[in-house]
Amino acid sequence: GNADETESKDDNGMEAPEFRKVTDDFLGTDYNRIHYYKKKDVIERAEIPEADNASAVINDSGDMTLMDSIYDDSALNTADKYNYFLSGNFSAITIKTACRDTEKKDKTLVLIKDSYSNSLVPFLCQDYGTIVMIDLRYANSSVFDYLNELESMDDLLIVYNYDKFMRDTHQYLLQ
Repeated sequence: GNADETESKDDNGMEAPEFRKVTDDFLGTDYNRIHYYKKKDVIERAEIPEADNASAVINDSGDMTLMDSIYDDSALNTADKYNYFLSGNFSAITIKTACRDTEKKDKTLVLIKDSYSNSLVPFLCQDYGTIVMIDLRYANSSVFDYLNELESMDDLLIVYNYDKFMRDTHQYLLQ
């Protein structure tokens, strides 16, 4: 093969996704608090078919909302443009992906996360048919209450900013 073919594959031989800029006009969430201008942030979207066709159910402490996409274009017109991914942070979100791999589409991932994990989800859609995201900061009960509602769980992943995790007062919900 030629060099172009090799460069478009990742380490696992998967097609590397194309990225599309959705905004370059975001000063960040810290700017809204302290109004110190440094540099605008660019938010990009990875073009991943399994994520493009995913849907989500947000369970925000009992209030259920159905989303037909994991991307919220309306958030690009708000102060917090990071909400483009999954409309923000909620106690729990269940995502049904469009995973095409017959061995992976029946797999379920539980992701214990902070807000930065929202932009990671599109990449996980390639390997799981269901992704359950739990944000300890917004949860009102133990993680096990959420896990008991699942038919099955194949993998558990904790993706959290280390400093924030060490200072988080909601870790007791992991018991």
